[in-house]
Amino acid sequence: MIKFLHISLIIIVLFSSHISAQVIIAGESGLNTYYTDLDPDITIYGIHNTQAQTFNIDINKDYTLDFKIKVYNVGGLGGGSSAVSIIPFNKNEISISHIDSCFFGPTQTFMGSYILAYPYMENDSIKYDEIWNNSEVMLKYGYWTGPNHCGSSTFDTLSRYLGVRLFTSTDTLYGWIKVKCGYNNTSITIEEYAVSRIINKESLFEFYPNPTLDNIIIGVKNFKEGTYTVKIFDVLGNLILKKILDEKYTKIDFKNYNKGIYFITMETDTESDSQKFTKL
Repeated sequence: MIKFLHISLIIIVLFSSHISAQVIIAGESGLNTYYTDLDPDITIYGIHNTQAQTFNIDINKDYTLDFKIKVYNVGGLGGGSSAVSIIPFNKNEISISHIDSCFFGPTQTFMGSYILAYPYMENDSIKYDEIWNNSEVMLKYGYWTGPNHCGSSTFDTLSRYLGVRLFTSTDTLYGWIKVKCGYNNTSITIEEYAVSRIINKESLFEFYPNPTLDNIIIGVKNFKEGTYTVKIFDVLGNLILKKILDEKYTKIDFKNYNKGIYFITMETDTESDSQKFTKL
């Protein structure tokens, strides 16, 4: 059963409109991407009643874990569960299809709600206005007890693409991961993956320090007369500060805000730019 998306997911969608309008084509690779072809392909299996099997992905090759693909398979004669999922790290995000609610058996016992990944076809566009989520997302899952079963999937035995969004200190990057699931919920093959790469991109502004304990100095590059609007969002896309800049450098007091990751967006009449920072 498909339910309406939780409000926090909707907030993330609203926030995404403030990100620069980048796009990547599923299956695209070239000079403007970080591309990895797994040769041979990597298949991981959910071995029955053992620790979940995982595969780590550093999609932009900066020696930082970006995504983890996981398979688990637990149970016995009375029942069990299995799933294939992807987990983003460092507030990175996965493009999602919908939330599925699992009701079990003749009494329709509620087992939980699960976010399902969106399956892109080759040459589909992956862009900023998708529905994005920064927690674990299922490709396939299932529960069973005797004859009773519930579960769902958006990925099957054909090769499909996961859409991903990666936040760096200066850019928002879009990418894809090509995978193929097994006949049941206990295996997945990872074939290749890529993420967009910004080359010689001139940002609208610079700021320091990052990370910060209290204040941020924001400097407008190539400052000239006009309207420069700065907005700061938390990781859920909530607008927590808005300020109009009328000079090249502006100091913002940030000491009373909670620790965590935030995003600065600068907007002019013709363009926008977003960057990420950390409050300690």
